[in-house]
Amino acid sequence: MNFRTLSVRTLSARSFFKPLACAALILAALPMLSAAQAGESHEHKEAVAAHTTPLGLAGYSPVSYFGDGGPHFGSPGISAEHEGVVYFFATEAERDQFNGSPERYVPAYNGWCATGMALGKYFPVDATNYKIVNNRLMLFLNNGETDALKLWNDGDQAEQLGKADAFFKAESMK
Repeated sequence: MNFRTLSVRTLSARSFFKPLACAALILAALPMLSAAQAGESHEHKEAVAAHTTPLGLAGYSPVSYFGDGGPHFGSPGISAEHEGVVYFFATEAERDQFNGSPERYVPAYNGWCATGMALGKYFPVDATNYKIVNNRLMLFLNNGETDALKLWNDGDQAEQLGKADAFFKAESMK
């Protein structure tokens, strides 16, 4: 290949990719241009969070916590939404059972750690660290350093339950 052939090929590649790069930049800028034309600022668009629906119980079936085998994962193909949270189920029968009375199966305190609620704090949970208390699914923190279920079990359950319920109710009223 001589120098002239190389130059022609290089120029051909540049002339081919340059319009594509320009088109990509224009397409990327269109949403900003549309917002500016509509009188919206780009800063406002960035401040608005994307709409997402949270996944409840990290994909575990809420009905399964109340069975003999303990919690098991559900399937995205068998799901139900309750109060803005999506739950997965292993079977359609589980989903139907949930839909019949979702309040019976959803975790207490919107899925926050029950021990944390009793302390007036929001702790994340381990979806496999749980206890059924008065037919309510309670979830607990377990991060390797702290097992909040053990702390709950070592304390006065009735007292902790009263504190957790009071804190959650007060927080819900805000």
